[in-house]
Amino acid sequence: MRTAGYANNYIHNRTTSVLQSFMSGFILRAATESDNEALIELERSCPQGTFLAISSERKDYFFRSHLYGNHHTIIVLSDDQVIAVLAATMKRLLVNSREAKGVFLYDLRVHPNYRKSLGGVIMVKAWNKLEKWAEEQDADFIYGYVKSDNLIMRGFFGRKKYSIAGKMIVVSRPVFKHAKTTHNFNGVKIPTPDTMFDFLSEHGSKQLFPYKFRDNYISDEMEESGLFSCFRIEHNGSSASAGLLRVSEVLATRVSRIPWYYRVAGAVTRALSGVVPLPSIPEAGGVIRYYHTFNHTAIGPEGMKLWKELMRHLNNLALEGNCQLLTSAFDENDRFLPIYRKGSINTIRYVIGYKALKEWLPENFTRFYPDIRDMD
Repeated sequence: MRTAGYANNYIHNRTTSVLQSFMSGFILRAATESDNEALIELERSCPQGTFLAISSERKDYFFRSHLYGNHHTIIVLSDDQVIAVLAATMKRLLVNSREAKGVFLYDLRVHPNYRKSLGGVIMVKAWNKLEKWAEEQDADFIYGYVKSDNLIMRGFFGRKKYSIAGKMIVVSRPVFKHAKTTHNFNGVKIPTPDTMFDFLSEHGSKQLFPYKFRDNYISDEMEESGLFSCFRIEHNGSSASAGLLRVSEVLATRVSRIPWYYRVAGAVTRALSGVVPLPSIPEAGGVIRYYHTFNHTAIGPEGMKLWKELMRHLNNLALEGNCQLLTSAFDENDRFLPIYRKGSINTIRYVIGYKALKEWLPENFTRFYPDIRDMD
């Protein structure tokens, strides 16, 4: 009679055989700047989403890698074509009030032509290489975001012994008309000490807060990009502030497929756009441009009122930048989330896949800080 041991040995031998076959026909190596165009093309061929399918149109695949200041990007090639990529970075993060080294996985994709036949094998091989690198770097944990409805990736996380450690909500507000404001706003690259104090008071003790931001509102790499600004408003002893990333200057979102209700709404808004200002809903094949807001603060009895006006000002800047959306990411318990999502046009929900490599780490990251560098 064949035992469970026989079955386990058979599965192990079969997996080993498939991996050896994989290695004989494909090349797995570290990515370099010379792979930029191939990686852009791979991303273009891998739209994400079930009903609303979108993909990024980048000028530089490594833009986000440069913002982190370090990256570990693995690519898989077949006949000199890049068919898969896995990219990660190492961060120094606040976890349970102490410093931890976290490997953040920010890109994983396999070309559609290879998903059914070799997608799982490619993912396993690249993932194992990533985990080995994380252990060599003495990382405390590995984590990454995955869309809540991406059941394939969530299942893969489960098989690799990753747990769900938190939820992130990305909210998009439509930008289609000028909003009224009563105060003057000045965007600065170097925030005032008061802005830093408010920022750290609101966010500095949250889980996954980067140590890079304890002394600087943005990192040197972010400042060098020239795309980040900070805005602050004060009145009657209250204040509000927020950051702005003009991300549309380096990428846009291409819509590959839209659900029927967006198609109907789009037809209505286009028909009425000449009469009244209405949100722009793209057709399949169209492009969406947007700005990101981040680091929201509101201090004092009038703080939230001032923050709302600040959001109206950022709406106007996005309008001037020919954007259709103003977006922001929140922990599901963030106090700004219920207000920001009022009047929103789209909401995307993510979970944090997480694997602790050290025993002292917590089971989840309740009240965590969404890093603006992770958003694209």
